[in-house]
Amino acid sequence: MAFSAAVYTVIFSSGINLLYLALFVLSLIKLKGSVFKKQTQDSCIQMVQTDGREFFQKTLHISLILCTVKFVPDDFAMKVAIYCTVDLLVDAFKYSQIIHLNGLSSDFLSGFSDELSNFSFALTL
Repeated sequence: MAFSAAVYTVIFSSGINLLYLALFVLSLIKLKGSVFKKQTQDSCIQMVQTDGREFFQKTLHISLILCTVKFVPDDFAMKVAIYCTVDLLVDAFKYSQIIHLNGLSSDFLSGFSDELSNFSFALTL
């Protein structure tokens, strides 16, 4: 966890080129590791849960950076927005390709999205 926080601190404190490079490398790793594997509906749901947990951890790391760093760069909010947007787009592309390549029905994700929205609503309370 400390290593991840240190990596995010370096990425968001450095120039925009490092952010683009990190996004490119992390996206390729994420896509290569999951899209071309044979998936079932259960393993796809498990992957969605894992990605949701990872996104929550990333949000905590970014919040930790904001709380601990004395000097926040001017473009920090823009970098975080770019990072989160690209991460969510890569995940959406990943799931669409997994569903397409494995011949899965996308109906099973609708029930899971209802559960996820209920969880996020409960989390905000």
